[in-house]
Amino acid sequence: MRAMVRHWTIRGFFAALVCVSCFLSACVRSSADSQAQPTLQHIDAFYGIHMLSLEHHITISPTGLLRSVQTQFSNREIRQGQLTSEQIADLAADFAVWPTLETKYDNVVDAAEIRIQYGSKTIVGGTGLPESVTNLNQKIHRLANAMPVVEK
Repeated sequence: MRAMVRHWTIRGFFAALVCVSCFLSACVRSSADSQAQPTLQHIDAFYGIHMLSLEHHITISPTGLLRSVQTQFSNREIRQGQLTSEQIADLAADFAVWPTLETKYDNVVDAAEIRIQYGSKTIVGGTGLPESVTNLNQKIHRLANAMPVVEK
């Protein structure tokens, strides 16, 4: 009887050990996956040239819903659409540089003003913006211009 109890106790111990091992392995894998793919934060991008009465305002939600409103004089165009999961991941990865950047950069009079908010940090500038910010701005505008027009 003792041998039988010991046999089942050892068997139960190993079964529990296997269960705990599988659980911990899944947790580590899940943690590594979430670290490998950064999540997208809310984006609010503005581009404007005052002399031309040109304004382009683009918002992108963390789920990838993009809305673009472009106005020039009395003309207005609204585009809207959903980014793919690949576009969301790519955009989130591009914003990895965001925490290292300053919040304000130089601009010259009558030049385009660029303002991009990513999460809680806003960067403003124009001609003095670093290349990483101007590249992000161009990418956001390309994504917006690829969306269908919903109102003109």
